[in-house]
Amino acid sequence: MSNFGYKTNNRVPIEIEVKLLINKDVIKRLEKKLGCFGGISKWKKQENIVYRTENGFIRFRREDEAVTLTIKGKRLPGEYNERSEIEREIPIDFFDYVLKYVSNDAVVYEKQRASYNYNGCVVCLDNLNGQYFVEIEGTRELIDKNIVNLRLKEFPKIKKDYAQIVAGGRR
Repeated sequence: MSNFGYKTNNRVPIEIEVKLLINKDVIKRLEKKLGCFGGISKWKKQENIVYRTENGFIRFRREDEAVTLTIKGKRLPGEYNERSEIEREIPIDFFDYVLKYVSNDAVVYEKQRASYNYNGCVVCLDNLNGQYFVEIEGTRELIDKNIVNLRLKEFPKIKKDYAQIVAGGRR
């Protein structure tokens, strides 16, 4: 769990982020701006298993040789994607075990992600099956400044999480 974009509410961290739908040309521009030089790629494959609950969702994510269990609460009302979030690294073999016994209630998907620390925020470039997004996680004030600084004001803000997008908006 990063230190960016979190406040606490009764000792539970609250994630603050904005997700914008962009295009491949913007991805290329942002890679240069954020520090991908000399062909050195920061892109990593992420495999995800998501179980929706009445109060949010539980996600298992494998990236490289690490697995993270994330529990996210319901999205809070407002302009930003804000919700409680707790993350913990778990043993790598746990992901394979969950995947083996995954139920029909789970959404399973892969995406490619490149992450950067930029002007007090975490900026993630995402490729989800040929759909491109940028997520900016930080304080509200820094998110707004980075949207302007990265020339992203014209792009729509997306409230759905990736599991909802993959499932066609269901769940």
